[in-house]
Amino acid sequence: MGFGRIVQIKEHSIQSASSISVTLDKTPVEGNALVAFHHTGATTSDGITSSGWGSADLTLTNTPDGDQSKIHVKIAGSSESTSITAESSTNEQMLIVIEIEGPFTATNQVDIAYSGSRSASAGSYAISAGTPSQSIEMAIAFIMMRTGNNVSENSWTNNFMQFGAGNSTNFKGAALAIKEINSTASLSTTVTFDTSNTCVGGMITLKAHADVVAPPSFGTGYWTEIAKPGDGNALEDVDPDPSGTADYKGSGGQSQIIEAWCGGIVRQDSSTSVLEYILEANGGHGDYYGNEGYTLDLLAGTPAWVRHRDPTEDTADLSLDDTDGVDALGNAISRHTYNTHAYNYDDDEFAFFGARVLAGGLAVGSGKVSRLIIRQIKQHGLIRVLTITRLGCLTMGIILGMTNI
Repeated sequence: MGFGRIVQIKEHSIQSASSISVTLDKTPVEGNALVAFHHTGATTSDGITSSGWGSADLTLTNTPDGDQSKIHVKIAGSSESTSITAESSTNEQMLIVIEIEGPFTATNQVDIAYSGSRSASAGSYAISAGTPSQSIEMAIAFIMMRTGNNVSENSWTNNFMQFGAGNSTNFKGAALAIKEINSTASLSTTVTFDTSNTCVGGMITLKAHADVVAPPSFGTGYWTEIAKPGDGNALEDVDPDPSGTADYKGSGGQSQIIEAWCGGIVRQDSSTSVLEYILEANGGHGDYYGNEGYTLDLLAGTPAWVRHRDPTEDTADLSLDDTDGVDALGNAISRHTYNTHAYNYDDDEFAFFGARVLAGGLAVGSGKVSRLIIRQIKQHGLIRVLTITRLGCLTMGIILGMTNI
């Protein structure tokens, strides 16, 4: 598939035990890297004790309450066990094991092994690991937190992508993020938490085998991040209310068009000359009342979000008992769109089915015949109406007329 791809990951936690094990879903492939993160509430641990594993490549102490975390790395051989075990004195334990596609160097594969200092309660933690010795490596950053209830909501800078997280049985949390290195520039990242935390973090880098060549910056078979915050092309850059003062801001503002149980559609023709991702009238309930629309052209040289429709003027004055799904101007009102979209490319239209609308918590299309908007995506904005009814758990769409309004 590709160097640096996450092949599999397993996480397990246990309370008051002297050992902990995970079983991988499949046998690791020779030449791939196995990285094991073992945390224990004890002040000492043996770390990974399975056959063929060596001593820890990095040890974090006092993480975050006088306990200990160890990082072990192994390059998979031709016959590798799927079971990995770690041991410590009887205490809480957590074990996360990942397999990363190689090939990596067979010996001395760990280049950087950086351990940060313990930080008192704060909203973020910075890791500055130094400079790798070769231009192609994989960097794995990790953080151990006193409170891990929302560990999956961490964000990382400098293109590190969180790919694994776990909680111990007393709610401590661990998170891991990964980045492929294609230069010898200094490595650093800052992780931001959902709530302030006491934590400690570190980073290791693994040296690629000499046969591995750097991937292109963008191309078939490679992942790349597009329209990201900070480059001027992100959703936040086309926020109709950047100050957060509009009547339609709801409880969370524009971010809720993603976070508040919302989805989107892909607009694509058969010749693939058109390939766009569209968010339309997302938000809903008490989270966000703006009903604007956004388009991301995935075929553009530099994909950038465009707001193709602004919030309608009367959004803040909507009747909360109106289950028609449209405002007084006939525009679709904001809603939790879930995965309820249906799209018709021939007529350039899409519909919502059974979505949850504004603050009244009413479900459009639930329990009675309701009108739903099928909006033409293009900016001249023709509107067409579809009537549906919902009977029990069966939703049926009935086209009564497709008349431009």
